[in-house]
Amino acid sequence: MDSVKDVVNKVKSIHNIFVHSWKAVREMEIVQERFSLPKKKIPSYSKTRWWSILELINVIIDQDLGLTSFLRAYKNGNYTNLIFQEADVIILKNLKLILQPIREITDNLAGDSYVTGSAILPIVSSLKLKLSEVTEQTVAMDLNRSLIQNMYSAIINVLDRRYTNNTTLMICSTLDPRFKIEFIAHDDLSELKTKIVELCEINLKKSKNDEVFDRSYRSQQAGQKKKNRIISNFWRSNC
Repeated sequence: MDSVKDVVNKVKSIHNIFVHSWKAVREMEIVQERFSLPKKKIPSYSKTRWWSILELINVIIDQDLGLTSFLRAYKNGNYTNLIFQEADVIILKNLKLILQPIREITDNLAGDSYVTGSAILPIVSSLKLKLSEVTEQTVAMDLNRSLIQNMYSAIINVLDRRYTNNTTLMICSTLDPRFKIEFIAHDDLSELKTKIVELCEINLKKSKNDEVFDRSYRSQQAGQKKKNRIISNFWRSNC
């Protein structure tokens, strides 16, 4: 994966050229016009902004011809070491193939006005299937199959480490009528059912205790109001 890191570092270095120089932006616009390329600005990249690196990679792939011409001429060719070779472009296209479906899925999981916890395991399962399909597409597209498979394996390992045997997520999916146990990889479902029953009993007991406390509190409040009225009437009658 060192080759991937090297190419990503190139992408970041090109980004830094345009961030720190308005002259570079102007010269790139001239190059785009010369080659009849879409006039796209190099998007800003930030470690704290989700998927900004993917947006940057997409634009750089589209502008590869213009960037090559720009880097050869900019500041007397001091940045020719950043020109992408054919192997670099293949790596960028591989990254795009792998990361794009992940972005689409995570965007759907980013809702803050609806429940997404129960959908995590089904989506992880769909993501694995999608990534598997992407690796098959690389044969027809003449891309680096071994590199794609390495990236695929690395992502799947991370997903398995984070989400496999996560009891909370399994309970969420089981209780969602859309999924039930379809996406549950569990050796003994009886153990999971027992855990769900225990949680239901705990919540039911808590709900009853809260109801008793609420009735007691309302009763105390009513008694306090009655006492206050008696005292108030006493003072009025003696004044």
